Amino acid sequence: MIRGAILLAFACCFVFRHSGPVTLALSGIIGAISGGLLNFLTYKPLVKRRIRKYIEREYGAQLPTVTRYSFENGQVVCESSGVTISFSSSELTDVIEDKERLELSFGDKGLSVIPLRAFKTAEEKKLFVTAIRGAKES
Repeated sequence: MIRGAILLAFACCFVFRHSGPVTLALSGIIGAISGGLLNFLTYKPLVKRRIRKYIEREYGAQLPTVTRYSFENGQVVCESSGVTISFSSSELTDVIEDKERLELSFGDKGLSVIPLRAFKTAEEKKLFVTAIRGAKES
């Protein structure tokens, strides 16, 4: 945002460089405000497009992919796109749930985010969380 403001401020000052000092200052201020707002409004969609293109380029025909979460031998196991990641339940530091996802924090080891739609019922989710917490305590 700051870079956009500075660039447009310099551009406006360059265009009005032969006018008076008041006009030059006002054009720089207006250019800075306009550049900042323009960058602020377009940055998020630009980043989303870049991420989408990266995912399409890297995964291509593999999308959509199935991700499986399980709890085996005291570990939370996540399998997706041929990659398996596991976290020990003894390293679990926090379980956060909102209306769309369940976040299992393992401190500096990592974070596992499970969409709530992965559970068929609320009872199944409750059993999963209870099993993880129970294994951590034992």
